[in-house]
Amino acid sequence: MPKKNPTEKFIAGSPFMSQHSYGKAIDVVKINGVPISDEWEQATATACKHFNNVLGPGSDKAHVNHLHLDSGFGRPCWTRDKLKF
Repeated sequence: MPKKNPTEKFIAGSPFMSQHSYGKAIDVVKINGVPISDEWEQATATACKHFNNVLGPGSDKAHVNHLHLDSGFGRPCWTRDKLKF
């Protein structure tokens, strides 16, 4: 059986490769020592000015404690109410 490529990272529950696999995404847990979960709304608004996709607290269960930032395809930046910034 072939070994799995360690750089392949699939999006949980889907057959699609994560943007992390292509080196096009980062996850941010803290900014200047402050956890994202403390200031997530401001961090999300700022990140949306620079990235197409910003997922974090308020977006889904997989991102409750960090921001996922990428410039790939997918839903645009959104607030807790799923409104574009």
